[in-house]
Amino acid sequence: MAAGLLKEEIKDTDKLKLLNGSIYKDRAISLLRKELFALLFGGFGLLMGFISLVMVINIKAEEKIIPYVVSVDRQGSLINIGKVSADIKIPEKAVYATVCEFIEKLYSRYTDFELKKSAINFVFMHLDTAKDVKEEISNFYFEDEEKYKDVLKNRLVSVSSIVKIAEMTYKVEFETYFKGFTKENKTRYYATVSYRINSLEHTSLEELRSNPLGIFITELNVVKKEVSANG
Repeated sequence: MAAGLLKEEIKDTDKLKLLNGSIYKDRAISLLRKELFALLFGGFGLLMGFISLVMVINIKAEEKIIPYVVSVDRQGSLINIGKVSADIKIPEKAVYATVCEFIEKLYSRYTDFELKKSAINFVFMHLDTAKDVKEEISNFYFEDEEKYKDVLKNRLVSVSSIVKIAEMTYKVEFETYFKGFTKENKTRYYATVSYRINSLEHTSLEELRSNPLGIFITELNVVKKEVSANG
């Protein structure tokens, strides 16, 4: 009787072990499923995020800012507003005024950091990045800084003449001098400046503000003018 009961208890214990094993196995499968679901969901989210990033980069690459022309009367009342058309003709006066300002900003030297930064920004915003002129300007700034690093005065620029010598080329005569120095310290130059116009190629507001007409310098050749003893 006792032996039979013991055998039954042993059998029940074996059943209990099998039952417990089944429960642990089910729990393990359930946890594994949850982890796999979380991994799959996370991977899907990561993929969607990457796709969104690619789309944003693509949109930004294609983004352009189109300027508008606003006409107002003397009292400031709005007369007309509209997009700048692609075939707009930039007035000749506006072109040579920009070329003169480019020369002035390039050869001016400021002791004030903000003025210096503004001038350099203007110059580089008017350079054709596809040309070697950008590297030439960078070298000019480096050499000029080394040469005049001990001169703590502003260098001023005065354009004396500008003549159109080709369809997209001007010859500019100008002189530079340090403020407070005598007239004999002036240096005179001739500059040949070529340009192109792409008035609708703006990709940022900063570029639009710095170069609203889209005039880009493609070539620049500056020669120091030899002055005779009589000036």
